[in-house]
Amino acid sequence: MSGERSLLDRLRHPSPERRASTDVGALQDSVLANLRHIFNTRQGQSATAEDYGMPDMTNLPHAYPDSIEAVRRAIQDGIVKYEPRLQSARVRYVDDDDPQVLRFEITAQLRTPTDRQRIRLESVVTPAGRVRFRG
Repeated sequence: MSGERSLLDRLRHPSPERRASTDVGALQDSVLANLRHIFNTRQGQSATAEDYGMPDMTNLPHAYPDSIEAVRRAIQDGIVKYEPRLQSARVRYVDDDDPQVLRFEITAQLRTPTDRQRIRLESVVTPAGRVRFRG
């Protein structure tokens, strides 16, 4: 693994040379794009990995507040399994003024080609089940 781009990035835009990027911003953008793809895919939609993506959240409002922990755990487990450039990831629920969204703070070590960089990301799960990420 090159350590700089996700597998999807490399398949979509192959580069003839394999050089490691030290641009932490570009690396973080690639990680964010991969997280968006992972968590806006529903489990069962991937032919190769049944647990890839987010579980069905249709009953999320009916299981509130217990569903908060289930969503938090799904995000943390998905990061650990499908985004190896993030290490020691911690996902924490953050209260939001909007009761219709679930907000999480993610702290992790971003593996760069030369070292590790501590990063903080935000994830918001919308009422429609979409998952947004930003760094």
